[in-house]
Amino acid sequence: DYLATLLDHVLVQSKDAQEGAGLARVARMTRMTRALRAMRLLRLLKVREIVHMIQEHIESEALLILYGMLQNILVLVILAHLLACIWFWIGSGDMYADTWILHFGLDDSHWGYQYVVSLSWSLTQFTPASGDIFARNMMERGFFVGV
Repeated sequence: DYLATLLDHVLVQSKDAQEGAGLARVARMTRMTRALRAMRLLRLLKVREIVHMIQEHIESEALLILYGMLQNILVLVILAHLLACIWFWIGSGDMYADTWILHFGLDDSHWGYQYVVSLSWSLTQFTPASGDIFARNMMERGFFVGV
């Protein structure tokens, strides 16, 4: 947790440095920020240890199966969220005149509705279900094919 707040502090300092200090200081802060982000990944090792410890304490086979199912569902939810965010980011870009967001009139919609539409698109990528949201330009089509 300390590293997470330290990263935010460094980012604020970096913004201040961009306004008043030289380019060398900004570059140094950027390198330091990347190093701190890499250190945040070390927290994943701690999560892995906790998951292993929980599995060791579960004595019921039914609970162990349920725990495994919940882990799989969590991975799918996280993956769907990431795909939805990337899909929305691509659609909200100004590289192309026609994007899925503009085509379906979602540019003025509430961000929550935009997220739900993006999430529904990403969930349809896991199933044989067809969705009503589709790619409108080359970048969206490339991401769609890649997924």
